[in-house]
Amino acid sequence: MRRERILVAGAAITGAMVIACSEMSTLAPLADCATGASALALVPPLFNKPFAGEYAVTNVFDHDEPLATTDKNDFQLTTCGQKIRAVLRGHNGYDFPMPTGTPVLAVSEGEIALAGLERPLYCPALDKTVSGLVVVTRIRATATITIDAIYGHLDSVNVKLGDSVHVGDVVGFSGNTGCSTGPHLHFAAARVFGRRGEVMIDPYGWSGTGTDPWAVDSRGTSSMWLWKEGQEPKLFRP
Repeated sequence: MRRERILVAGAAITGAMVIACSEMSTLAPLADCATGASALALVPPLFNKPFAGEYAVTNVFDHDEPLATTDKNDFQLTTCGQKIRAVLRGHNGYDFPMPTGTPVLAVSEGEIALAGLERPLYCPALDKTVSGLVVVTRIRATATITIDAIYGHLDSVNVKLGDSVHVGDVVGFSGNTGCSTGPHLHFAAARVFGRRGEVMIDPYGWSGTGTDPWAVDSRGTSSMWLWKEGQEPKLFRP
């Protein structure tokens, strides 16, 4: 595949998907919990790493309410059920700061459902309307479950709508486009339903004590562990 910038005017991710800025959050040390096999596994392990090497994480999937437009508290609820102080509210994925131009990789076999500009949105951190470059890979996990792997804030994309991709293919290059305050990859996952469309999920599942709040929210669904053995990016603070 060739490296090129594909600008798709008017392309949009569903309303549930708002890619957030990457301001450095005041993360407490991330708690270690029994993830992996202990987390809900509705599908066989799907995902390989979306990048080479290891990068710290500055924002995580907020199980309390991963919706930036409605979440009002000042914490993110992690996959382990830990509350961490954060600048961003309602974060729906994982922010990995990395140099602009870092290759980002297909995590599974799939088809490109979006490669270009997201729908313009107002960014409070930048006080202006912006539109970032996004790639969405649609993956048929089982006969009844479809998962989207989402890569946000890209500098350029390396695929086009309808392309088939294989594990490790370069789908784009990390950047600082859209509602972003520093170069990073926003990696997220969503379960695709019929009329509901995309509903954001945590690819690390839920391993906290008690019930996952997002799983019982009328707008949410159960998250699930999606990583193949040893392929999950390690979650550690800067």
